[in-house]
Amino acid sequence: MLSHPLARKIIIGLSILAVVMLGFLRDFIFVNINYQLQHLYYQTEHTYAHSFFAFLSDYSYQQLYYGKFALTALFTLLYLVLTSLSIQLIYRKRQWLKWILYLFGAMVTVAAIFYGLGYAFGNPTRGYKLARVFMGIVQSPIPLMVLIPAFSLIKKQ
Repeated sequence: MLSHPLARKIIIGLSILAVVMLGFLRDFIFVNINYQLQHLYYQTEHTYAHSFFAFLSDYSYQQLYYGKFALTALFTLLYLVLTSLSIQLIYRKRQWLKWILYLFGAMVTVAAIFYGLGYAFGNPTRGYKLARVFMGIVQSPIPLMVLIPAFSLIKKQ
């Protein structure tokens, strides 16, 4: 793939930087959508959303709320791709990609279970909060921060 050590290190660094930058982008988008949701819910005079997000005023509370689910899926997929790419660049072992899929799949499944259990037991807010914890993990650099040292330990054995 990349034969020159310096070029390889630069590409690895850029892939990790992309994961971090995606986090800032995700946070910027979700915080501003939440500002608009708060504005709509409480019917305040103005929103705290950045002026870049003025187009959000064209959407209803429900549209924005459910739109966040689609964005959550998108960012989870983007983190899965970037985490997989980074691990592949660092270790050059394709078989480890399945473990990344297992990790992401397990976290999303646990989040879905908590979300569903919240509704099943009449406490959707608690289910949502627990689901957000797990979805927050797969939409962050945390899997990469855990997998790099884990795979390094496995590689040394």
